[in-house]
Amino acid sequence: MRSGTEWAQEHITEFCQDLSGNSDWADDIATSRIKVAMHELLSDHYDKKSRLVLTVDPTAARSVRAKVKITGTLVLVPVSKVISFVKEAGKQLPESALPLQMLSHQGTQFYINPTWPVLAKPGKTDMAAATQEFVIPFWLVGSSPEAAKANMMFKVATTNQGGAQVAIPVLVNCKDIQMHEPLIFYRPPGAKGKYHLPDNMEDLPSKKRARKAA
Repeated sequence: MRSGTEWAQEHITEFCQDLSGNSDWADDIATSRIKVAMHELLSDHYDKKSRLVLTVDPTAARSVRAKVKITGTLVLVPVSKVISFVKEAGKQLPESALPLQMLSHQGTQFYINPTWPVLAKPGKTDMAAATQEFVIPFWLVGSSPEAAKANMMFKVATTNQGGAQVAIPVLVNCKDIQMHEPLIFYRPPGAKGKYHLPDNMEDLPSKKRARKAA
C-alpha cells in the first residue's frame, strides 16, 4: 500500500521552469554563490602566521596593526554573515557597504556590511542592541586621503561558482609593513561611502585548488 502525493514528470519540469524564471530564487542562488566564494578565498588566504593585532574597543581606536614586519603578500578577505542587494539603479548604498559583483547577474547590486540587524533583546530598544558584527581584519583596516600613507590596496578576486563569475574586492599590501604599523588603504577626498573602489582594480592571482581524489 502506498500513500502520499505523486507528481507526474511534466509537473516537476514545469515547477523547475517556474523557479528558473523567478528573480527571488535567482537572487538567493547568487547570494549563496557569493558566500561560497568568500569562504574559499578566506581559506586560501587565511593568515596562518598570525601577523596581525586587532583593536576593537574603544571604537575611536579601532585598527589592525602588524605584529611583525610583513614582507610577503598579505591578503585580507571581506566576510559577513549577510549578503544584501538593491535592484534600483543609482540607489545609494549604506555608508559602510562594500560593493560586490555577480558578473552574470546584471541589474542587481550586491554588497556586504560588517554589521547586520538582529532582533533586539527584550527590553532593549537602542540600535546598538539590535545589531551584530563580524570582526575580521578586513573591516578594521583604516583609510587615509593621502595616497602616500597607504600600505594596502584593493584588488579583485574573481572566482567561478556554478558557472557564474563572482568578483570580490580584497585588500592586499602594496609595500612592506613595519612592526606595529597600522594597515591603511587610500580613500580619495570626497569619496562616497567608506569603501571607494577604483574603477580599474588589479586582478588577484588565483590559487590553484587541489582536486579531491574521487
